[in-house]
Amino acid sequence: VRRPFIDGEKLERFGTEAERGLRAQGYSYRRNSKSVIQRAGTKYFFTEYYMKDSLGKDVKLYNIYGNSPSGIHFVEFTLFHDGPKEDLVKIIFSLMSTSFYIGNERFFNPYLTP
Repeated sequence: VRRPFIDGEKLERFGTEAERGLRAQGYSYRRNSKSVIQRAGTKYFFTEYYMKDSLGKDVKLYNIYGNSPSGIHFVEFTLFHDGPKEDLVKIIFSLMSTSFYIGNERFFNPYLTP
């Protein structure tokens, strides 16, 4: 969580900057990305990375980022996973990102649709 929020094109490019960091650490990857716009106009970016480390080991990275609905904070959640029970890890990541509050503001509310 940080201030200030990231606006417009810079928000969309934030993921590209993070991917540059993954490559610099020796990971190769493919990704599945989605963006979601909620009723308040808040835009979130979800990415699931299917990666290989420099030794060829399969690993996963789950990432969500966006501004808080009030536009005051920028928030990013990342979860790195390199073991079994992938379904359980996805559930934990989903619960973590949807249960996070900053003050009295929920970062991402899955029940608000555009």
